Amino acid sequence: PAIEEAMLAHFDERHGGFGTGAKFPHPEALDFALLRFASTGSTRLAGVIEKTLSHMAEGGLADAVDGGFFRYARQRDWSLPDTEKPLALNAGLARNFLEAGQIMGRADFLAVGARTIDALRTHLLDERGGLFHASLDPADDWYALDAAGRRTRPAPRPDGRFLADANARAVSALLKAGLVLRRDELTALALDVTDALLSRLWKPGRGMYHFDDGHGRRHPGRLKDQAETARALLRVLQYTDERRFVPALDDLLRLIATQHVRRDGGFADREAASAARPPRDDENTITDSAVAAEVLLRGALYSGRPELAEVAYRGLRRHAADFRRYGHAMTPFGRSVELLLHPPLHIVVVGVADASAEHEADTRALLTAASETYLPSRVVQRLHPVDDAETLARLELPARERPTAYVFTARDVSDHADPRSLRQAMLAANRRRLSG
Repeated sequence: PAIEEAMLAHFDERHGGFGTGAKFPHPEALDFALLRFASTGSTRLAGVIEKTLSHMAEGGLADAVDGGFFRYARQRDWSLPDTEKPLALNAGLARNFLEAGQIMGRADFLAVGARTIDALRTHLLDERGGLFHASLDPADDWYALDAAGRRTRPAPRPDGRFLADANARAVSALLKAGLVLRRDELTALALDVTDALLSRLWKPGRGMYHFDDGHGRRHPGRLKDQAETARALLRVLQYTDERRFVPALDDLLRLIATQHVRRDGGFADREAASAARPPRDDENTITDSAVAAEVLLRGALYSGRPELAEVAYRGLRRHAADFRRYGHAMTPFGRSVELLLHPPLHIVVVGVADASAEHEADTRALLTAASETYLPSRVVQRLHPVDDAETLARLELPARERPTAYVFTARDVSDHADPRSLRQAMLAANRRRLSG
């Protein structure tokens, strides 16, 4: 509640967004507002979400011709934009619009989210290399033209850098779009980008490098790259059950929990974590630490390794009082604390998903129900009744002939073979989770 109040204290009641000067989009703050709104139904949070998204979509921050959003607006009313289009920002806003459209039943928000995703694919995706460029260069004069005028002049150029954390956020946005918009090509693209991301920027045992600029990968050991990529991989496994990504996820979880933890329990880039005197924390450090903690909390459920949750708890405790200093910038921290206080639902589908398996369609139907039903927080995974026998034994789950979904909360577990009863059970379990 304290972080929510800090966010609301900075809300611009007139124009939406946060602050009364130059307007920067804050996808993380909107993500937190959506999480809290889904949990509480607060009309005040609904106003924050709807006013901010509406004013961004209708004002100067949005490119009304080609879609997508600019870096920031120089005026409080979202006018006079800086016309650079960063990948990470647009991926975050696409998820905001899609999730708000899903929760609030707003078709206009879904349309803006879809348009933003399509703009990223058209203008930032490097088809040959398989990754998204970090941004499109600013071009105030070009963006002031209408569609006909733009066709007469060279378009802004992508910057030629491929960032690990930004591409991981793009994967998360594509997965959300594929699910909510029911566009299978977006889910397929998310998997292609994930393959390219790991191929170009991951080294087993060393983790993610920060970027590739066409001359090789550079700058390993940054916390945000490990955390954002691990978060994207958890979502890939939830939405698609593509288990070929499990080794990379396990590697990143291990690295975050060992090489990125300081002596005081906080998280840091690998070099800073091993330094005798780590640099002073700032809001970017705390934001990256919050994402790392969220990943470890979810990873603890997925991997059955509770020690990861203990590492996350220590890291969050390190910044327990910082929201008073940084205000709405601390909303990623608030999201992680929310997961700590109210652990996400853990849905385990036990069944065979191979195309030749007798009950493959039943397994897929349960996985789809577990992923499509909107919940503010959950971890979904599939376990093979034979190949994952050790994990099943640890969870004390039987291997039945027909596929079965198990819904775990902190208090109980229930089993379901029918996708319809699974959806109802998940919603009921989520209400119990939040009331506890």
